[in-house]
Amino acid sequence: MINRYTNVIDQDNLQSVLDLVSVRSSRPWHFQTSLSNSSNTFFISYLNQTEIDLIIPLLKSSLDRYSPNGEFVLERAYINCHPSFSSGEWHVDGNDGLTLLYYPPTIFDFGNKGGTDFELHGEEKYVPNSLIIFPAWWNHKAVEHTVPGAYRFSIAVKLKDKYPKNPVI
Repeated sequence: MINRYTNVIDQDNLQSVLDLVSVRSSRPWHFQTSLSNSSNTFFISYLNQTEIDLIIPLLKSSLDRYSPNGEFVLERAYINCHPSFSSGEWHVDGNDGLTLLYYPPTIFDFGNKGGTDFELHGEEKYVPNSLIIFPAWWNHKAVEHTVPGAYRFSIAVKLKDKYPKNPVI
């Protein structure tokens, strides 16, 4: 199931998060595709340990509401940056665990675009300062937006089950 949490990050911490998602920052950005054989590119920047230590506690209360008894380990965390008219491809994030996808506030109004589409659920709109949490095995993709010159950011946190139900032997 997909849950959305709104007003996730309080005003005291919001500027620190906004600093992470600035195209003007000195952080390294790389070209990325959702699938290895795709030509549909966007930008990605991996969070370093200091940034992970900042963002995880800010999202933890929502994660605890979604999965109060879950035990997870961090697999990876990064920032997606989609320019105008750039979507993702259908993909899954893993065989177990959860994906946390945070939409930071933006000065742009993406209207009904820029969210995340789920194959069996439909589209979740881009709602600033909100977080969606969903099973990592759900097929999904970023929805393109059509605001010229705007960037659609999301912070993705991929968590694996600490104790997988069906361990690979």
